Amino acid sequence: MNIYELVEKRFMDDLAKSSEHTQKLRQRYCQMFLEFAKDKEDSLSGWNKGLVNEFIEERVTGQYSGGTPRAIYNIVKRVFDAAKMVYEQERLAAIRAVDPHDPSAIASLIQSISTPGPQWQMTRKDTPKVENQLRPVMALENIKAIVRAAKEGKLTPAETVFSALDSVYGL
Repeated sequence: MNIYELVEKRFMDDLAKSSEHTQKLRQRYCQMFLEFAKDKEDSLSGWNKGLVNEFIEERVTGQYSGGTPRAIYNIVKRVFDAAKMVYEQERLAAIRAVDPHDPSAIASLIQSISTPGPQWQMTRKDTPKVENQLRPVMALENIKAIVRAAKEGKLTPAETVFSALDSVYGL
């Protein structure tokens, strides 16, 4: 298995307790990100903030809801977590496999393990904001009319409860 397949496997292992629908959706974005990263970077060490932003910008078009960039961001964060775990496992395996009596093998190992793994450089400020959501608001006159109708008993009990919840909690 190559490193990208190991990352995907680790990512899916972390999702084992999720529903099948969630697994399929997240696996799709995981695979998309891994293909994107493979085309852009030759190793996990090259993964960074710019790669994440570029991936999200290329994927999000007008056809998606306002929350899609945030969902993709969260999935990519989990891919980074999986990649970091795989990177550390591979690093430990390389350390264990090196011949301690071969100076060139030790030098090569030191060079390979000195490069950092994937670095999640994003902060809370970098999290995509949910924007452009249409949130209809009732006019004050309409709310007064609904409250008056409920007080006069013109609404069914279910309509009265829903109207009360709607006006208080914005349902």
